[in-house]
Amino acid sequence: MEKQQLVETSTSGVSPGVKSYASLLRQSAVLEELGTPSEHISGAPFVFIPDDNIAAAKDEFRDFIYARFHDDWPSMGRIIGVVNAIWAKTGPRIYVHNLGQGEYLLKVTTAKTRELLLARTYWNVAGFIMFVAPWSPDFTPEEAPITNAVVPVELRDVPYLLFNQQSLSRLATVVGKPVSLAPETERKENFQVAKLFVRVDLTKKLPTKIITGF
Repeated sequence: MEKQQLVETSTSGVSPGVKSYASLLRQSAVLEELGTPSEHISGAPFVFIPDDNIAAAKDEFRDFIYARFHDDWPSMGRIIGVVNAIWAKTGPRIYVHNLGQGEYLLKVTTAKTRELLLARTYWNVAGFIMFVAPWSPDFTPEEAPITNAVVPVELRDVPYLLFNQQSLSRLATVVGKPVSLAPETERKENFQVAKLFVRVDLTKKLPTKIITGF
């Protein structure tokens, strides 16, 4: 099935003696004359785009990562600063494209950095949770695993008698689906903090206090 898209154009003159844009660009950025436009039934010029052009375009989007914040998100400048400070200290700059409503595209040109970013479902960026997923022109945000994740949870002031696997599982169930105890908590090395791993829905507000009774 052929897809048709209206593209508006505008032109501007170039003064004599001014160096052309093409001469200032890299060879990879220089455009060329391709194809022969025909006339659409509406009277406008019609340009047919071959399948191999579309396939090549999809391949060029391999550098992009989809990122989403829920409820609230930091400023654009803050996001750019944090992601580059953390993941682009020694490599190429990460470009951030704002899609609106807490959704962004990150252009990460280094394969190793992309793998690192996608190794986890979410990251903490300036105090806000940022979910990430691979992106392509066929990407659908609803299909990405960006609503829940296994996260470390700390429980403080837990009574000694509740410092066992069964009781901590009950406490963790308030937060989400319990997964496991942290090794130091399993060994009872520190009674001030119980560290657990819990699968939580990070689109919902998590409790800050739990009341127990026994």
